[in-house]
Amino acid sequence: NTPDFAVSMLETASGTVVRLTTDFYVSNQTSRQTGIEFHGDLGSLFLESWHNFTCKVQYAEFGQPLEDVPLLRQPSHDRVPWGRGVHELVMALLEDRPQRFSGEQAAHVTDILTAAARSMVDNQPVELTSTFAPPSPLEWAE
Repeated sequence: NTPDFAVSMLETASGTVVRLTTDFYVSNQTSRQTGIEFHGDLGSLFLESWHNFTCKVQYAEFGQPLEDVPLLRQPSHDRVPWGRGVHELVMALLEDRPQRFSGEQAAHVTDILTAAARSMVDNQPVELTSTFAPPSPLEWAE
């Protein structure tokens, strides 16, 4: 009896309101609704895949068609490198710097998902108290 579809309204600390629609039932073999879409007052951003780092990225100003956005550089991996978090932790220790994937960040993501589930049951908003410091950009992105 686990829900396979959810629509959540999230308000970020900056005031941005997000409608998050998720679906774990329909596979990409039977639907063209793949990737991740971000829509705002000024335009839309489309990532062809959440998993494939070589995917197409497109942007459109409001009311205009999507157009390809050139990548700043070639991705270092084709797909999600599942061991990257452990590698990042080791490198942060060796380089004596904060790790980019913190426990606070993981706890905050867990809080968001738990709050969304609780909100669906209680039919009311749930305020979060957890936060995390955004990770520093990688050197090539500074």
